[in-house]
Amino acid sequence: MPRQLLRSDARELAAKALEHHRPALVWAGILTALTTVVPLIIGAVAALGPGAVPLPATQLESEEALQALGGVLASAGLRALGSIGFLLLLALPLSYGAAYIGVRAVRDERTRAADLLLPFRRPIAFGGFGLLLIASGLIPLIAWIVAAVAVGVVVTLALFGTTPDPADMMLPMLWTVMLVGVPFIFISIYFQFRLVFGGIAAIDPSCGRLGGWASTVLSWRLTRGQNLPLSWVAWDALVAVGASLFRDFGLGIVTRGLPEFVALFCASYELLLRRVQAQSTSRHGSQ
Repeated sequence: MPRQLLRSDARELAAKALEHHRPALVWAGILTALTTVVPLIIGAVAALGPGAVPLPATQLESEEALQALGGVLASAGLRALGSIGFLLLLALPLSYGAAYIGVRAVRDERTRAADLLLPFRRPIAFGGFGLLLIASGLIPLIAWIVAAVAVGVVVTLALFGTTPDPADMMLPMLWTVMLVGVPFIFISIYFQFRLVFGGIAAIDPSCGRLGGWASTVLSWRLTRGQNLPLSWVAWDALVAVGASLFRDFGLGIVTRGLPEFVALFCASYELLLRRVQAQSTSRHGSQ
């Protein structure tokens, strides 16, 4: 399948699924939204909750300023671990269970509510994928923290001789931490993008009984060379969600936007899986 056809084929396949299995896709969309938004809310509360950011002090020595920055990063790390636990044990399994319901709709198969619990029935395989997915985001985060501390020390030492009040260092230090993190954020997004289909592959019977590592490798194969086509599909999905906000007094996001979002995501997976399986069949047939 040529790359330029992925966008149009995904639209066509998603439209057919919406025509025949809209109720299932509505519920899959609602569950996907909940399992995406809730972890973000928990993460935001953890990041902005009491003690996450120190109150400005009127007098801070240089060492105290560094300790304050270290305390912020350590607190953020502990809170992040709690969010990761919730993500791994509940949000990710339910999200991919909902996605598999979408895959069955795209394949024009009978959808079943029981498919929502498939990740819990394959805890080792899905858990392995979940750990790899989280690690792909966590490793850049750790690199960000290390780089931020190093750069923060340099900025603090540079400002110490020019700023009368060391407390004034906190704002430049926090801005520095955020700017240093920009490339690491893009690295994390890239890996999440490449591994996103691994959760479906881990529970999809048509892929065989893949383990966590094998399903992650399969996702890497599916998305190889597909950054731009998948970006266009993702754009279409986001536009569908955005446009639906202004339909049916805001209820369009439930009846139109989210189901189309899920259908496009699952259609992309199905089309790329068909391509890889066809290539494997052709390769084996020629041997």
